[in-house]
Amino acid sequence: MDRSRLLAISGLVLVLLAVGGWWYYMGNRETSSAQYQVTIVSSVPQERSELLAAAVRVVQRRLAAAGDADALVAPDAKEIITAVSTSPAALAELSQQLLQPFSLKIMEQVPEAEAELIVQQHGGFASTGVDEDFITKAVASVMEDGKGQVALSLSPEGKERMDAVFRKNKGQFIGLFVRDRLMSLLKVESDDAKQTLTIAGIPSADIANQFADDVNVGLHVTFTPLP
Repeated sequence: MDRSRLLAISGLVLVLLAVGGWWYYMGNRETSSAQYQVTIVSSVPQERSELLAAAVRVVQRRLAAAGDADALVAPDAKEIITAVSTSPAALAELSQQLLQPFSLKIMEQVPEAEAELIVQQHGGFASTGVDEDFITKAVASVMEDGKGQVALSLSPEGKERMDAVFRKNKGQFIGLFVRDRLMSLLKVESDDAKQTLTIAGIPSADIANQFADDVNVGLHVTFTPLP
């Protein structure tokens, strides 16, 4: 038997041992499960695969944040994601989060009397007309100093709208809000918004990747609970 086949078999054994160990661990504890049909807005196979993987990561992180870092999250060939957890409360919180509508807005600073949203220490913000409908993709990368950054790609109409926002707010700050939470303040220093809007100086590459996952899944993936 050649070396490459031995390596392949060894890898399979390790995977089976890992999965078997997980089932042994979970098998000794009471578990609950939830299933979601994933709908992906893309007809490109590679994009669908990447978005499904991002959706799994999002579900895993949200379960971990809800108190179950050991939950099993697995997709199948029909793009159904199954989550198995020892915490019914974590699954309930996950469901609430996955069904919450996604929103991403670029907002400009305004007097609080005219504001749609008010953020402590940053004042009032109002919509610019640029929202999730004009963002096509988020891509994370690492900066030279080791910090992370995320580039948000704009649609052609989104680019036109952002140019108008930049012209109006040159020298001022605009805010990036996700689900009405301020995620970043951006200083407008040009009349040209470029085709991508870059959020730089994110504390780590991991956080940048997580943010990109959240945006891409929010833009292109919906979750439907299954009975």
